[in-house]
Amino acid sequence: MTRKHLLSNLSEIKHLFEEQGFICDLQTPTELSRHEQIIVQMPGTVENNAVVLRIFWSTANEIAANEDPKFLHFFVLLPIQISEQRLKETITLVLSMNAMFDLSTFGVYEADRLIYYRYVHVCSAEGVAKEPIIAILSSIAYLLESCVPYLTEIASGHKTLETIQHEAQAVLKKHGLN
Repeated sequence: MTRKHLLSNLSEIKHLFEEQGFICDLQTPTELSRHEQIIVQMPGTVENNAVVLRIFWSTANEIAANEDPKFLHFFVLLPIQISEQRLKETITLVLSMNAMFDLSTFGVYEADRLIYYRYVHVCSAEGVAKEPIIAILSSIAYLLESCVPYLTEIASGHKTLETIQHEAQAVLKKHGLN
């Protein structure tokens, strides 16, 4: 692929996402975040809170950044507080979800009992093509839209792991995926 077809900076990626209808903002590095990052408002909310995706670049070797592969990070800290009694079941559900989906990397920050989503895309040092980045963003939006309601229900104690697993099986069966 030629250089002119690759996106090499976050401004270009932000513009591409805006063309796809996403609301984005480009933020410069701060004391708390040493990387420039795109802030993307994802569809939907969790308990009336916006779901915000952060996207930033890193390299394996900051000194040889023009030669090493680049890593494009996608990160969401979900506004879901896990009740202490539901921590084990929530972790089990997170692990099950990660086993089901290709781009699924949900995790639990146990110290604060919070759920996050993280995906890292490996790119050439020159940049990344438009098509995979659009597909990744669309897939993350779909995963969040599909999985967050279940994560919210189990973390809050509104549903048990067993109930959620039965509901998920019914949905898969309905779509012929079981």
